[in-house]
Amino acid sequence: MTQNRSHAVMAQRHEAHDSLPIISRADAVTIGQRWYFTGEPCKNGHVAKRNCSNHDCRGCTNQRTRGYRKSDPNLNRSREKRRREKNPDEYRARLRASRSRHVEKRREYDRQRYHECPERKEWQKKQATGWGRANKGKRNFIIARRRSGIEEATPKWLTPEQRAEIRAFYVRAKAMGEGYQVDHIVPLRGRGVCGLHVPWNLQILTKAENIAKGNRYEA
Repeated sequence: MTQNRSHAVMAQRHEAHDSLPIISRADAVTIGQRWYFTGEPCKNGHVAKRNCSNHDCRGCTNQRTRGYRKSDPNLNRSREKRRREKNPDEYRARLRASRSRHVEKRREYDRQRYHECPERKEWQKKQATGWGRANKGKRNFIIARRRSGIEEATPKWLTPEQRAEIRAFYVRAKAMGEGYQVDHIVPLRGRGVCGLHVPWNLQILTKAENIAKGNRYEA
């Protein structure tokens, strides 16, 4: 199974330490920097940044945090839930800003996690099947809303040839394999703009690319 996202991010951070400049704590404090880097391993063997405030190694801090989360995952989830409920707008703004900063990294992560991991795909299929059986009403509502959105976004002035082009997109995507989907370039229910269900607004993407794109319009 592909490693989870926190481990992948930590690995990227450790790799980046190889190119960090050596700077003492005194020099870092002088220029107003919150961390310094000696290039020497800490007592636990981490070659990482250290906090100017308390000399703590950030590798050790990350290790402790992972330990806390692993020992009591429900506690961490409940804290995150309280933060989201207290400041939902701030949470959504931070989430959007993070996604916009790491578009390519998220695409690569989703591609490895969802598209290139058979175990994950099989697990997702079982989860979706179990949820659908347990929540038939919600599942039918989601499907009906999706179909209704497509019908509303399909112009009545489309010619039979253009409607045939639309059907051809779905036939081609199905023939390419399970990992491919038809995507709307301009989403039908986008945040700032809504597109139409027309041939020139369709493209075929891998499932991972479609998940990473989400409901956003990338000009």
